Amino acid sequence: MSEKIKGICFIDYHRNGVSGESFHTVVFNHNKQTLVGIVFEAPKHCAVIGLSKTVCGMIDTENKWSGDEFEKPLRTLISESDPETI
Repeated sequence: MSEKIKGICFIDYHRNGVSGESFHTVVFNHNKQTLVGIVFEAPKHCAVIGLSKTVCGMIDTENKWSGDEFEKPLRTLISESDPETI
């Protein structure tokens, strides 16, 4: 586990149909918050948002984190859990 990611709650893969881009979701803990990482197959395509505020419909500057900081550890976790999909 990395310094950024302290605990993993959930990892899943979504194939997203015929024309949509497939992606992984990783629900994890960071600094006493539960975050959701959305990691697409293409490099440098990663988003991280806070779970509790997202459930309430709040996706703003206070509820998002730099995907650049989390992409490498998220991809590592994904490859360890499902090496054939990323």
